[in-house]
Formats: sequence, C-alpha cells, structure tokens
Amino acid sequence: ESPPGRRVEIYKQAVDALMRKWDISRGIKRDAPYKGMTLGQKENLIAEVAAKTFEKGDYFLRKQFLAEKVQEYLGKIFALPPDRGDGEVVMKQVEAQNSIWVERARDIYSFSHLSLQEYLTADYIKNSGSSRVLKMLLSSEHIADDRWREVILNISGMLSYPEEFFEIYEQTLQRMMQSEASHKFFCWAKRKSISYSPRQKI
Repeated sequence: ESPPGRRVEIYKQAVDALMRKWDISRGIKRDAPYKGMTLGQKENLIAEVAAKTFEKGDYFLRKQFLAEKVQEYLGKIFALPPDRGDGEVVMKQVEAQNSIWVERARDIYSFSHLSLQEYLTADYIKNSGSSRVLKMLLSSEHIADDRWREVILNISGMLSYPEEFFEIYEQTLQRMMQSEASHKFFCWAKRKSISYSPRQKI
C-alpha cells in the first residue's frame, strides 16, 4: 500500500489534470457564469460539494440538490447574486469540462470515483485550517469508522506541519482507551489485523 504522501500526490495530479489539462487540450470555451470563476474558486467549489456530501454519506446526488449546492457557492463568491438557474449551468459545465462528477442515471450524479471525493473532502478540511474541524474529523466516531479511513490518511499526507494533527489523534486514542468506545475501537483493530493477515497455505 502506498504511503499517504505518495497517494496524495497522485490524487493531486489527477485533479490538476481534470481541472487544467483536460479542457485546455480540447480548447473548450468558458461561458458565463463559469467564466467569472478563478481556478482556485472552481477547485474550492468542487471540494466543498465533496466534503458536505461525503460527511452525510451522500454518494449519489440528485440533479436539483447538486445544482442548489453550486448555486449556494456562487452566491458566496460573487458580489451580485447569481441568476436563478446558474447553479445548474455551472454544474453542467463541470460535468462537461472536467468530468469531476458524472451522471450515473437520469438526473442522478456522483463523483467520477469515490477516491476523488475522499481526496477532495480531505483537501477541503485541510484548507479550513481550523483546529475545531480537525478535532471533529479525528473524533472517536470517525477514527473507528472505515468510511473515514482514506480521508484521514489523505490529510496526514497533505499537512506540511502535521504536529497538531497527530497530537489530536493521540489524544482521541487515549480517550477511546479510557471509555466505552475502546471496546469498539479494539474490535475494529482486530478486524483490520485479521483482514490484512496473509492467508496460511494448507
């Protein structure tokens, strides 16, 4: 299994390819309102949608819901309120230009790959720069939940100065060992150790 830092670099290159190289190589024109967004704002939009949907366990998103999330973000970054329907326009442009999310069935969307949603969720949390957000991420519920494993690993590989991350992580583990949650954690650790053990030859 690749170290977190190496995997993060691979994901970063993939997102960079989708956001920059894919559409540039095809000469796709930018139309309003997407034209008015910087590359950083586009990346932040997609990361915010990834994080807020992943947190709720939403992997398949209805078209109207996704358009509303995009519309909310546009309302935060532009001085003038976006026109009604701009959220759906931008959502469609992201789909066509970047392939970050795709339509799986009629009016049902998802990120093109779960690993991409996990990486973008980690990137969003990392960019928040908030100790409170890190503490929420490194809660006993998340640490013992397989669903958050990749997000936590990704963040550990993203941070230039991970001291606070590992300090919070250690504090959470200590609390878990001193509480009822310790039983759940050690059961999880036992399942992991068994699942990663090489099979014995008969």
